[in-house]
Amino acid sequence: IKAECPKPRLTLPTPDDIEKWVCDAASSEMIETEATEEVCKLLDLHFGPIPDCDKLLGMLWDKIKAECPKPKVILKLVAVPTPDEIEKWVCEAASSEMIEKEATEEVCKLIAE
Repeated sequence: IKAECPKPRLTLPTPDDIEKWVCDAASSEMIETEATEEVCKLLDLHFGPIPDCDKLLGMLWDKIKAECPKPKVILKLVAVPTPDEIEKWVCEAASSEMIEKEATEEVCKLIAE
């Protein structure tokens, strides 16, 4: 799918883009678990064991999530997306390494069942 996507123009992300990415990552339980494990391993390697490292990082993770905007509930009719919009969304998803990794893991879990 990635090969069929138009090549992106190089532009810097906006602050809103960055906030969305951080909040999307912060709301993912799988990313939280993996990131917490990796950070605790690195801290242990460089500074020695930190008691309750996972709990402390969990509290930090919760503070980050608390700063994220709450989803707005909009009750209105939404236009059907155009084929170009759908292509853009699919390509953005296909180009995201994080989404690719999560999707791959989920498919592997399903196959293993």
